[in-house]
Amino acid sequence: MARYGLSFWAAGVLAAAVGLLAAAPARALVEHPNTPEYPDSEGTPPDKPPDAVVGRWSYNASAVAIAPNDAPPGYQTQYFITTRHQGGGMGATVNFGGTDYLAGDLFVHPTADLRIGLVTDLSGQPAYLGNWAACYTATDETSQGSPAVIGGFGKSRGTAYPNYYTWAGSDNLTLRWGRNALVTSDRVAANTWFGETYTSDVLIAYFDDYTSAGRVAYEAAVAEYDSGGGWFLPVGGEWKLAAVSAYAEHAAAGQSWFKGNPLPGEGDALAPIRISSYANWIDGVLKRSTWNLPAGGLWADAGNWSAGVPNAKDGWAVFSDSVAGARTVTVGANTKLGTLRFDAAGDVVIAATGGGNLEFTVTIDSAVLEVFARQGSGALTISAPVKLSSPLLVNHNSGGLLTISGAISGARSLTKSGSGTLVLASANSYSGGTRINQGTLRVTAAGALGFIGTTVALAGGTLDVRSDTSVTYANNLRASASSGINVDRASSGSNRTVTFSALTTEGELTLTITGANGYGLAVSGATSITNLPTAGTLTVNTAGADVKFSGGVTLGVGTLAKTGPKT
Repeated sequence: MARYGLSFWAAGVLAAAVGLLAAAPARALVEHPNTPEYPDSEGTPPDKPPDAVVGRWSYNASAVAIAPNDAPPGYQTQYFITTRHQGGGMGATVNFGGTDYLAGDLFVHPTADLRIGLVTDLSGQPAYLGNWAACYTATDETSQGSPAVIGGFGKSRGTAYPNYYTWAGSDNLTLRWGRNALVTSDRVAANTWFGETYTSDVLIAYFDDYTSAGRVAYEAAVAEYDSGGGWFLPVGGEWKLAAVSAYAEHAAAGQSWFKGNPLPGEGDALAPIRISSYANWIDGVLKRSTWNLPAGGLWADAGNWSAGVPNAKDGWAVFSDSVAGARTVTVGANTKLGTLRFDAAGDVVIAATGGGNLEFTVTIDSAVLEVFARQGSGALTISAPVKLSSPLLVNHNSGGLLTISGAISGARSLTKSGSGTLVLASANSYSGGTRINQGTLRVTAAGALGFIGTTVALAGGTLDVRSDTSVTYANNLRASASSGINVDRASSGSNRTVTFSALTTEGELTLTITGANGYGLAVSGATSITNLPTAGTLTVNTAGADVKFSGGVTLGVGTLAKTGPKT
């Protein structure tokens, strides 16, 4: 079934979203037709990368085989890149050069519409691709003397309109090549029916009218459902990947050109994702280093890692094995990371000695701390101090606890996503604020939610506050989606109060406040209920917890409703 994102994009101006090349059978790279009205009009077909560089990803998208920029001639790669919004998951099929492979692992960018796949053969064993492209890392894509060459799969082009593509023929597996000129850049936020929002740097091209002076030979657009194909530029005799197909929009009244009859004289805007913005992230994935001991040890010992010591901006460190025992890994100096991935059966503690700490830092967007349960449900504890030099996305999807007991500092934010539980167990000073999108964020120390006066955004999931005494958090709560707040003792105590500085709600939602052992919630400052739709309702469900608003309540349009047995 076809799925579309929102479709409005003002010409030359970034709007709230653009139309995704959506998830359905892959359909086409589109060229201007060589019709009787325009015989031999397209000139010489474009020079291009080898066909096997572009593959078919899952049942409905394209992909590009990629390698590190310092890969030598003859290098065999194990990786492909495509978009997040299309294709399958781990174990899905990807085909390069007519051979089927599987995606043995997937590495997802935290904010952009990109992901990288690891290729295996059909039995799950490592596989290698001899044709690939390195990343175009310069930011001069729009000032090249020649247009980009585009590759993608699809069905035959139509002939009803001399200047535009229309649907005709049946689906096929034809790899098509064309050209288009990259003219500018932008940043796009795209909302999808998958419930996700991607924010990506893009390059802009136009599918020009046939008579346009800006048109190039073999001018091409990318058709609906064919995200993930490559836009290539030549560098010193080598084709490099400059962009990945992702978005398209019709220039007439915000209408996607592939959704309706194209209008003669109107061009189509294309927005492939700009690879130069994410080259460091890509390089980090391809060169990531995995802990290779069944025991603990020193982080700084290169022999403990598969590809050298992880200690660089945008770098990756991975703990992924089925070893059941507990291990302690010790950092003894400032250690920089872009992504820390944990997927192990046993428990791991990352400790510090001699002033050691973990610094999360990336070139663009967010650093990532991610926890999976594919190898098992081990617990990860970071007792080393943590510095946020970039925003940190904690994506926790395991039953094992993820605990950060080291103090968190820095001027950036922390966001919790995924179904698992993250525990903050220290007084922290990070000042970028806290956001809960999914799962549970548990705090067990006063000051755990960061600098005084910062905001805790409740956008889903639960804030779980545990303390054996009455405690005050000098943070402001802001709820923008149905969420929960739970207050309870850590190990002993009863009839205590957890106090926050202020509470603001935005929109119609249910805020469920629960307590146990006589614990209650208090708001010492102002409570503001805003942006309710007409006759909308904020529901406060006081299940087991008294809730006290001592600073007054301001209510806009709509209703404040209380349910539950407590006051």
